[in-house]
Amino acid sequence: MAQWQGGNNPNYSLGAELLAWLAPDNDQPLIHIPVRAYDGTPLENENGIYGRKQLLEQVEAAHHIIDAHSDLVRIVGYDYGHTLPLGNLLGEGDEEFAKHVEIPLKPENIFMAGLEAPTE
Repeated sequence: MAQWQGGNNPNYSLGAELLAWLAPDNDQPLIHIPVRAYDGTPLENENGIYGRKQLLEQVEAAHHIIDAHSDLVRIVGYDYGHTLPLGNLLGEGDEEFAKHVEIPLKPENIFMAGLEAPTE
């Protein structure tokens, strides 16, 4: 089951399942993180983040894995958790997420390549 709570979009589950099916067999491990399936109940917006409780459960279950893409939206004013990983790695944002980062990244040590013009 794919993480769908960060984008508050249950359809994300289908996309991850399709990618797993399409991916060729290889010698890399497949790592499963427990994610609750969508049961029709809307996610609550807690402290400005939809599905905060569920996302924290996933962070704790996946503390040894780093997201493979940047998700660059700033924390303030945006309430979808799937866009927050880089901010949390910088030690910003919701304290419950940021506390899982033992050594926050320094902004001057981040290099982003291949980006388009930022959106407002």
